Amino acid sequence: MLEELSVRSPALLWGLSQGKTAGTEAGHAPPVVHPIVVDALLPIFERLMRRFMADPPKVRRVTRQLAQFDLTRRVDVATLRWLGRRPILLSSLQKRELAGNAQRALIDQPVGVETFDHPVTRYFAHLLGRVVARLDQSAAILRKRAGPFEDPASEAHAEMLAQRLDAARGRLNLLGESRVFRRVGREPPAETALQQIGDHPLYSAIQRLGRRLLDPGLGYDVSGNLEAALKRTYDLFELFTLYRLVDEVGSALGAGWQLSRVKLRAMARREERPANQASWWFVGPHQETIELRYQQWFSRAKDVEDQRNFGSLSGVNVPDYVLIRRRAGKVVSWVILDAKYRASRQPIDQGLGDIHRYRDALRVRGERADAAFIIVPRVSEEKAIYTQSAYHSAHRFGVLQLTGQGWSQPIFDALGLLRQPEAVSV
Repeated sequence: MLEELSVRSPALLWGLSQGKTAGTEAGHAPPVVHPIVVDALLPIFERLMRRFMADPPKVRRVTRQLAQFDLTRRVDVATLRWLGRRPILLSSLQKRELAGNAQRALIDQPVGVETFDHPVTRYFAHLLGRVVARLDQSAAILRKRAGPFEDPASEAHAEMLAQRLDAARGRLNLLGESRVFRRVGREPPAETALQQIGDHPLYSAIQRLGRRLLDPGLGYDVSGNLEAALKRTYDLFELFTLYRLVDEVGSALGAGWQLSRVKLRAMARREERPANQASWWFVGPHQETIELRYQQWFSRAKDVEDQRNFGSLSGVNVPDYVLIRRRAGKVVSWVILDAKYRASRQPIDQGLGDIHRYRDALRVRGERADAAFIIVPRVSEEKAIYTQSAYHSAHRFGVLQLTGQGWSQPIFDALGLLRQPEAVSV
């Protein structure tokens, strides 16, 4: 299951669960993994930055200032021009009248000044600012509420992760306020800076770590050396079942059908997953469509004859999936499906009770569901009757084993669809 999900996206596995598993760095990942990457890499980044600040590159610049005349230095052209506009002072100097006012006179002269305003330092100041902004962004997304069906444990865990990012931002701000960066401008890496970074082991290490902090990611790998929380197993099974359903519908409908659109209800997410009420639409001949909906809300009844698209007779209900067959926009048949990861006696009994309630209460355009099934990875022998084809045919109800051959056939039977021998790519 984990391998199949990670093929779809390495970031799909990571969530707000509090269990841990090993991982390795990969591409872009959702903000939920950012605190773990920061915890692992920020101490190294800070140590390297402090080494840099202990011996930063300096630039010697020549400026001009008013100072007492220095007989040991050669006078430059700009100083002579400045003296030429002050003939009395120049005359006293020419007569070697160096005592008194002439000796104490302030004369415009070139002065060499060492400064930290080096291209590499300006780039590292820019890099610090970007990392701080990225931490702020991830903390804001973690604090964004998930919606009306909040899990208090997940919300508390998300707030704890956001606070860790706040603490990391404070540590980086202290670096940015040091004497090396305080009066230095910020700029993207210039060509001069890139050349020096590539030639200097410390500078290149700082750049690599800074970029990792900007775009953290984890991919599933049991031999990795970072730790982050996986999504809860039942959440992963729910997603695993969803993508299997998308594949099954596409392969069962045949060449006359095509996946016309996917509506994922894009929004800023703390975790990578389809949003609630995401939908997949398959269009076929004779104005027929098959609609797969994920976490669809069925809101409470508004009228005795409730003809809304998704209504419920007994308050709000949210099944995991519904499959709806329409012809010219009119509902022909539809099926309720619910994923249950635990397959022992009590969870299966509870799951069957849930879909009993769904089948009795839920309506699509006023129509009752034609069938309702729970989907499990496997089932014990004492519950095997619920998986039998005869039981499904008689009651349009029961248990589907996701690992069984032809597990989805009862769904298509209930919809009144024949499985086609030719598969299509979804």
